[in-house]
Amino acid sequence: MARFTISVCTMVFASIALVATVGHAGGIADPTPSENASNNNTQNDRAVFGQGGTVTTSSSSTLVLDGAGGGFTTGESGAGFSTESSSAPGGLPTGISAGDVYGDVSIWVQASYNAIDVSETGLEMEGDVYVGAVGADYTFSDKLKAGLAIGYESAHLDTDYNSGAYRGDGFSVMPYLMFDFSDQWTLSALLGYANLDYDTDRNQGGVSANFEAQRLFSTVAVEGSYAYGGYRFKPKASVLVLREYQEQYTDSTGAVTLSEVQGYGRLSAGGKVGYKIRNAIPYLRMEVMWDFDVPGRVTTATGATSKSDAIAGIANLGYEMSFGSFTASVEAGYNSFFRQDVDHWISTLRASYTF
Repeated sequence: MARFTISVCTMVFASIALVATVGHAGGIADPTPSENASNNNTQNDRAVFGQGGTVTTSSSSTLVLDGAGGGFTTGESGAGFSTESSSAPGGLPTGISAGDVYGDVSIWVQASYNAIDVSETGLEMEGDVYVGAVGADYTFSDKLKAGLAIGYESAHLDTDYNSGAYRGDGFSVMPYLMFDFSDQWTLSALLGYANLDYDTDRNQGGVSANFEAQRLFSTVAVEGSYAYGGYRFKPKASVLVLREYQEQYTDSTGAVTLSEVQGYGRLSAGGKVGYKIRNAIPYLRMEVMWDFDVPGRVTTATGATSKSDAIAGIANLGYEMSFGSFTASVEAGYNSFFRQDVDHWISTLRASYTF
């Protein structure tokens, strides 16, 4: 048990170190007017990354942590990976180890679809982002679970402002762990690495480019799990950070774009509330997000500086079902409340099995 506790501390501290690094890096500097005049498509890729890269990374982290322990049924009677048990006085659960009921090994799969529409004048774009993850984990004790997930992302955005397109796809590997530090609270940590390939074009395909990128990201979260009668509550707070190194490339006209690093950070707080009806729990997820580190703003096609909203909110409706050791859920909603000229709709499917 001691060595697993050390592993928990090591991974959490590594995640916190990444938070500190990205949090103090600041956004990418704004391009000068001459830079935009010479290669408007390249500079505006920063704004496209804000809609594509950050959405895929946020979705990947959410998929993993929800897939591993964020469901109501798998965690309604204690912290993140306990199962339902008898209640203590006042209706709060006592919680017992999931391994004592169904087994120590869990496998899960999740997938999300994101529809994005940016209507800001001079930076119009729209498209789809698909994110999927599959993972497996092992419950070492009634306090500790660790696992590994493999993810895939694919972003397809039409950049109407320059009659072009932005495509990005790649795979990621994400080790994670969860530690129940009390009867109702879980600390989660995730580290991720992604290898990506991007394609851009403008002027109806007249100018095109391809480049690769490597992304390092991390999420640290604390999540509670409470029950009172038929009601289920899961408050949560998390911080997500990433740095993406985009390699130097030459477009079809021979113009060279130097390598650069994109930085991003997001703090989220909120949770889920549901009501158990036999083997199902309809629920509402609501969160407020603060982007404390974002890619630099760009000069749009109209010559204005692009907008930047630090605060956003999400509201999703979900429905979870449990059949013994098998759990499945569907969730959908709107993820861009308070943002100017940005619409982000999301739908997610999840299934897990413990044996």
